[in-house]
Amino acid sequence: MAPKRNPQPPDPRSHFSSAMATAAEVLSGVREDQLDLPTPCPDFDVKGLVNHLLNGPHAVAAMGSGAEFAERAEAIPHDQWRADWDTSAAAVRDVWADDALLSKHVPLPWNPEASGEDLLGDFTCEVVLHTWDLAQATGQWADWKPEVVEYAFRALHEGLPEDRAQIPAFGDVVPVPDDAPYIDQLIGWSGRKP
Repeated sequence: MAPKRNPQPPDPRSHFSSAMATAAEVLSGVREDQLDLPTPCPDFDVKGLVNHLLNGPHAVAAMGSGAEFAERAEAIPHDQWRADWDTSAAAVRDVWADDALLSKHVPLPWNPEASGEDLLGDFTCEVVLHTWDLAQATGQWADWKPEVVEYAFRALHEGLPEDRAQIPAFGDVVPVPDDAPYIDQLIGWSGRKP
């Protein structure tokens, strides 16, 4: 009998890339007449959420290369969303191709001790959550790989405590059954109702 092999931990780059591919499909499905619709993320309408989402990969590429990042204040025009997303996805792939970045210290405002792997986990979660928000607001279905959603849930669950008193960006945990799909567990842990 062959000995059991220890599975390698997932490469966060592949999960982030997969989450971005799913987000690209949802972004492409947003119509201009939907820009003012509300989203499950109370701080944003569709237009504001898209612009926030578009900033994420730019931040991941900048932080991976050691550059400063400031969220762009100006809205990206609707007809440029996909090109902006694809450009930032390519930048992320290029910057994060170096395996050494995964263990590099990359301080985040919410986690000053973060590694590159932590950063990718947090931003995979960010992309999945906001893609879900956007899909809900615009009547779309996001088709994630199950392992990506599980990875995002585990990253959020490990990084975000149940007590949210000091974290105003997230609401209280919305209980879901333990055997619920990971997307429902992720959404509930983020304070949204699945």
